[in-house]
Amino acid sequence: MCVYGGALTLITAMDSVVSTSPTRSLRIRMNAIIGISATIVGVLLPTDFINTTFYTILAVLAYLMAPWTAVNLVDYFVVRKGRYSIAEIFNPVGIYGRWNWRGITAYSLAFVAMIPFMYLSFYQGPVAEYFGGVDVAFFVGIPVGALLYWLFCLNQDLSREFSIIQTADLGLDAVAKPIA
Repeated sequence: MCVYGGALTLITAMDSVVSTSPTRSLRIRMNAIIGISATIVGVLLPTDFINTTFYTILAVLAYLMAPWTAVNLVDYFVVRKGRYSIAEIFNPVGIYGRWNWRGITAYSLAFVAMIPFMYLSFYQGPVAEYFGGVDVAFFVGIPVGALLYWLFCLNQDLSREFSIIQTADLGLDAVAKPIA
């Protein structure tokens, strides 16, 4: 399950850079690459990996996810209020575009704001040290990311986007229903 999930994640990441179709052949190749790589890494890992390095990897992943989660939640519940065109999400030249500068900027600034609050084996932020090793980076990254994204979106005109969503007739359920 983890290998397949990793393969799909890798294919999705590739598709963000170069248009990629997740064919059966590509999924098999990516599963093989992930499976072989993970096996090699697993064999070469030191015995204390779980207690030290694995914790650090999970903490860094959580640091990366905190502002991303905040941006997504604010976009869904506050900015667009659940109104999306599913078909347009997959259209790089559609109403959402390829990249959302507001989201990327809010994410990046929130991550940078978290750095002084992080506590890792290889880096202890000054605020985390002051608090005696207590890691409060998540409590900074989530509200900072949410607030910045909301502020960046205040001047965004969504009326054209919403009218396109309402008039889209794509032969499938292309519109996510708004939250009540």
